[in-house]
Amino acid sequence: MEEVTLQKMREHIGWESGDGILAPGGSISNLYAAMVARYNRFPEVKMRGMRAVPELAMFTSKDAHYSVKKSAAILGMGMDSVYLVDTDNRGKMLPEHLEQLIGLARSRGQEPFFVSATGGTTVLGAFDRWTRSRTCASGTGSGSTWTRPGRGGVLLSQRHRHLLAGVQRADSVTWNPHKLMGVTLQCSVILLPERHIGLLQGCNGMQADYLFQQDKQYDVSYDTGDKSIQCGRRNDIFKLWLSWRAKGDEGYGEQVDYLIDLANYLCQQLKKRPGYEMVMEKPDFVNVCFWYVPEKFRSMKPGPERDSVINELVKRDFPCGRWPQSEGADDGEWHHNGGLPTPRQPAELLPHDRVSNPAATEADIDFLLDCIEKYSAEIFDDQPDEAGLGGGGGPAQ
Repeated sequence: MEEVTLQKMREHIGWESGDGILAPGGSISNLYAAMVARYNRFPEVKMRGMRAVPELAMFTSKDAHYSVKKSAAILGMGMDSVYLVDTDNRGKMLPEHLEQLIGLARSRGQEPFFVSATGGTTVLGAFDRWTRSRTCASGTGSGSTWTRPGRGGVLLSQRHRHLLAGVQRADSVTWNPHKLMGVTLQCSVILLPERHIGLLQGCNGMQADYLFQQDKQYDVSYDTGDKSIQCGRRNDIFKLWLSWRAKGDEGYGEQVDYLIDLANYLCQQLKKRPGYEMVMEKPDFVNVCFWYVPEKFRSMKPGPERDSVINELVKRDFPCGRWPQSEGADDGEWHHNGGLPTPRQPAELLPHDRVSNPAATEADIDFLLDCIEKYSAEIFDDQPDEAGLGGGGGPAQ
């Protein structure tokens, strides 16, 4: 069941065959990617450790998932071995800066071995330019992976799979079906192309003769546990296999298209309603980033001064870290009405709505924005006009 499902995923990437295994979460999948890349370049590291290899260097976007740095720490290379590549105004890794950093690492005596591109960053939902990043990696002999696997489900959409164009050139791909595909936690995979069959086994296999005997009365190629860094594993494949059987490629493709359409609806509403400032006019994916400026502060010029005024008011009057609720309303009433208590965030940390629930509707989007406007008005209407702004948010609707 696991092999059939992983093969289907590899085919969607563009690989005729290959290798792979399920992992307990995307962070561990990314760890596997770094491990096999290092083992591929320096197989002696398995027996002799880091003393047997030169000082290594990894590269990823400055907006990449923190698990890339964590992998470097776990593997004994240290977080300082990870070079963070600048991004453009849409959050995509700049290949020119990647090339510069690879040269810098070499000048320091470090050996580049791993470039991690991101398919859908956490905040902006940016997709790195994979083809150019892979070319940079190839020029140094570095392995490459496509990380941030939550967005792997976009490959199932005929309308949007172009976002991962060139992914088939990667040396590994991590994919989290428990994100965009909606499979229950936890469900993550690490996938490798045909040219790297055997790397997982070579990197992680211990051939413990009391478990992985080679003379069992069945095809031992199904005995995949030795490829894992674990011993016992959960049967995570069941939920993925059953979900895919229930929805099929077409159903999942429609689900992805619907979520992106819903994110586009949110963008349309943000442009229509006063007070909202979008970070990007047309996001690439389901991540929609924006600020909401209460009416009382809209006469101020956007920038650090306005942010400082809002932050000081929030920190002074709501030090517990939670926006106040309607008078007399407790958490139970808030939940009953369909909302959630919202943590306080400073103005420089923008809200971002990741549309990933296929049960959500346009009415839910409208409700979310209505709540933002209503409770912001209630909060800031009651504030003294210490900044000399005048006006007010008006009564809550």
